[in-house]
Amino acid sequence: MVSEVPFNFRRPDAIVYRCIEDPRDKWKAKPTAADTLLVAEVVSPATITADCVDKRAEYARLGIEQYWIVRMENNDGRVKSIEILRLNTAGAYISTETRFRSHSPTAIEITDPLTVIITWDTLDADLD
Repeated sequence: MVSEVPFNFRRPDAIVYRCIEDPRDKWKAKPTAADTLLVAEVVSPATITADCVDKRAEYARLGIEQYWIVRMENNDGRVKSIEILRLNTAGAYISTETRFRSHSPTAIEITDPLTVIITWDTLDADLD
């Protein structure tokens, strides 16, 4: 969940927070939007406007460094693409890369804000 004070909540499909090593007064070790390194949304026909317009604008406003947009085959099958957007100095997301299943065996390969390498096969591991 991404939250800010005063309370405003969004629940992304996936979220990565930075470690909170020193508890803060009221919020202790609970992460807020300022602690969010990246969020990901899985787009479906019913959520395309919310995911690609509304949430994109809100996450940018909150200063979340990366926003990943995940698209599925036939809207519910395997992942077919992952678009990586990064916040620029003007506070807007720019698309820095889109990975397609048909172009590479690696779905994700980043080193900032953390090192992550994920193959398409790993994403497919639990699909029947």
